[in-house]
Amino acid sequence: MSNLPEDKNKRLKAKAVAMLAVREMSRVEVFKKLRDIYKDEVSTAQINDVLDGLEKLGFLSDERYAHTQARSKIARYGDQRIKYELQRKGISPEMALEAIKQENVPEGIRARALWEKKFGELPKDQKERARQFRYFASRGFSISTISKLLRGSTDYEDF
Repeated sequence: MSNLPEDKNKRLKAKAVAMLAVREMSRVEVFKKLRDIYKDEVSTAQINDVLDGLEKLGFLSDERYAHTQARSKIARYGDQRIKYELQRKGISPEMALEAIKQENVPEGIRARALWEKKFGELPKDQKERARQFRYFASRGFSISTISKLLRGSTDYEDF
């Protein structure tokens, strides 16, 4: 149990619940925000005690956060970008990959749909190929997926 005075403990917990009510957040995000808000008032251990309690109650879940974020980004970004962004928020690489896999939409199919919407035709010259390549690379699609896409491969098993 926390050695935090009861009113501070309640304030800390109420603030964390209020943040989670607005949007799903990872444990690391909530921790950093609480630490910034309550700078010298509470210790790291006290914040972790509150977050442990919220996890037990089901208010805070890194797994749920990872799935929510993967679902919202899956149509616009490649696996590498989604994984990177989840890891920046404190999600383990394994959990990030599992969240991406559970969406059941292969990267090649997502890249193809995005390509059709954005470009719709194969690059006519090297300059246009480089532009399309950069577009997909900046969104975290793998080099092999981009290469197959820009070669005009329509066999989704290749992706």
